[in-house]
Amino acid sequence: MRPWAKAAFALGAHSPLAVVPVGLIGMLFLFPPGPVASAAEGRSIETAWTWFWIAVGASLFGFALTLFLGLIHVVRDPSLGSGPRALWLLGLLFLGGILVPLLFWTRILPLRSGDELLSGRREP
Repeated sequence: MRPWAKAAFALGAHSPLAVVPVGLIGMLFLFPPGPVASAAEGRSIETAWTWFWIAVGASLFGFALTLFLGLIHVVRDPSLGSGPRALWLLGLLFLGGILVPLLFWTRILPLRSGDELLSGRREP
């Protein structure tokens, strides 16, 4: 797998872990819900919340794409037997938020640069 593909997989796998909690805590402390002093302040708070939800949506879309690519990776990985492959597939489907980052650290990161499991090409 190429280094840029590993970096993209890592970003997609870990983005919800960073964007959602940090963004939500930041938004609650910077723009707490409640009455506002002016209409301009209300519009700025509304704009900030809109951008927050756009960031969360983009993060979750990236995570879903990464989850899909992780499923493809597990299916095409020749080093996995049928039992571990089934466990990874079921685990990713039911516990994806936990296992996609684990898949990155245990199966994707150790791959050499020439391994192309996601594209379907295999080394002899």
